This record gives sequence, structure tokens and C-alpha cells, in this order.
Amino acid sequence: MNLINEVEAITSTIAGARGQSRLRMSMAQALADFGELERAEAVAQSITPSDDRSWALASIACALARHGEFDRAQTLADSLIGPYQHSYALTEITKAPDSRVAARAVAMIFILGDRWRGVLAALAQVQPGALTAIIDELNNLASLER
Repeated sequence: MNLINEVEAITSTIAGARGQSRLRMSMAQALADFGELERAEAVAQSITPSDDRSWALASIACALARHGEFDRAQTLADSLIGPYQHSYALTEITKAPDSRVAARAVAMIFILGDRWRGVLAALAQVQPGALTAIIDELNNLASLER
């Protein structure tokens, strides 16, 4: 991890807050992808502005879920203020083997109103046949209105 230490040191020498933020976001994601989740979260917490920090933390929540740490992923996702970042993090949590955890994530995505894309993706993960049932039900409602 000496390379990571070097990158962290170089980050502070980059001119401009935006460039530093983007580099820290990339570094947090790379750390999370390599399973260095605590360190990734620490890097993400140092990011400003808050919108960038929230996206980085959402990515880390996804990585936690991919590593099977669904409780930690859920806690981190629930700490996110932005609805889009929160929905993004929850989408990965829908893959939890515990159907209650997955169902809660789907329900939260609905509540957050992720313009249906995230909702449908999450629903397809939890219950692939549900999309067909929803389409059938919508068709039934449409035929009743005629």
C-alpha cells in the first residue's frame, strides 16, 4: 500500500479543490474495490464538496454490499443525505441474501423516488417475476379504464 500513501501525499499538491476532490473520489473507489474499506471511507470523509463526498460514500456502500457486509452498507447508505446517492447505494443492497434486508432496500428506493430506473433494477434483483406481474397489473388497470 505504499503506492496509496504516495497518492495521498500527491493529492494535497494538486491545485484546485475540484481536482483534489476528483482524485480523492477515485482513490476512495479504488481502495474500496481492493477491499480496503475502512481506509476508503476515511478518504471519502475527507472529500469536499459534500456532494462529491456523498457519491464517494455511496460507492463505498456498494463495495461493502459486494463484500457481503450488508449491515455496514445499509448503515452507510442510510447516512447519505442525497436521494440519488442513497438510492444508488441501496441498489447494491437489494442483492442481500436476507430477503428482509433486500426488501427494505427496495422499499427505500421507492420512497426516495429514484425515477423508477433504480426501483426497477432493484426489483428485478429481488424478484425477477415481479416486473411481469407489475406489467400485467398495469395492463389490467388500463383495460378497466377503457
